Amino acid sequence: LNDRVQQLSKLFKHEFMYRTDATFDDIFQDALRDMAKDGEIEVRDGYAQATEGAMRHRLERYAAMLQTFFESYLLALRGAEIVLDGPIPKKDWYKRTLALGQQMYLAGEIERRESLSKLKLETALKALQDYRLIQLNGDILERGEGVESVADLHALEPKITGFLR
Repeated sequence: LNDRVQQLSKLFKHEFMYRTDATFDDIFQDALRDMAKDGEIEVRDGYAQATEGAMRHRLERYAAMLQTFFESYLLALRGAEIVLDGPIPKKDWYKRTLALGQQMYLAGEIERRESLSKLKLETALKALQDYRLIQLNGDILERGEGVESVADLHALEPKITGFLR
């Protein structure tokens, strides 16, 4: 769990502000302890598990709030396929990617309409740059050094979709 959460904190580093006064492990343990104290989770044998009852609804609310980020990042990853055809102005990429998102929404691949947000795509684009999947040259998006083919992008999808229900 610790490793998965740390990977997510790196993926979403442009979305959320994190404490700088402690290590990741300290922050993670504090969060687990607080969630257990509040009755949201139970920690047994090193594993965290959602509790049953009223506090489970709070966790489900957290999950619903985060779902839009996962869906937006999935959309951005799919949109990265566009730059494999060649450089594209960022403005055109947003337009085409949001159109793709609309198709994904209508097909049921994206559940939450608010996932189709240019603002969320902007920060997802920063993450794609961090992972060297795309690069920004002025106002032009280009293929990043970390991607050779569409198969490289498809291989990353389960890392995002694994968190979606």
